[in-house]
Amino acid sequence: MVLSDDDIQKLYLSRDFPGSFTGMATMKHFIEEIYNECIPLSRLYKIMKNLPEYVFQMKPIRKYKLRSYEVDGFAQLIGNEIFFFFFFFFFFFFFFFFFFFFFFFF
Repeated sequence: MVLSDDDIQKLYLSRDFPGSFTGMATMKHFIEEIYNECIPLSRLYKIMKNLPEYVFQMKPIRKYKLRSYEVDGFAQLIGNEIFFFFFFFFFFFFFFFFFFFFFFFF
């Protein structure tokens, strides 16, 4: 049995199919298990681009600002974190203890 594009879209929206409303790799796995048909992920992505319900589930790509230094291991990472954040912690504790001392003793 060869699954057409419409059949795959119906499987994605079906409540009875175990791989419905999941990621494409999971859906591909369940199609291979149940229907014994190997469908490439690229074909699944092309089919789902036309389906509005799939577009709603896509997450936006978020890019986070990375650290400005590169390290070779975990120990170097900890050392760099301590070095770069030393001044932040120093000023934070200085102002915290200053206000604590000022408000409670005067």
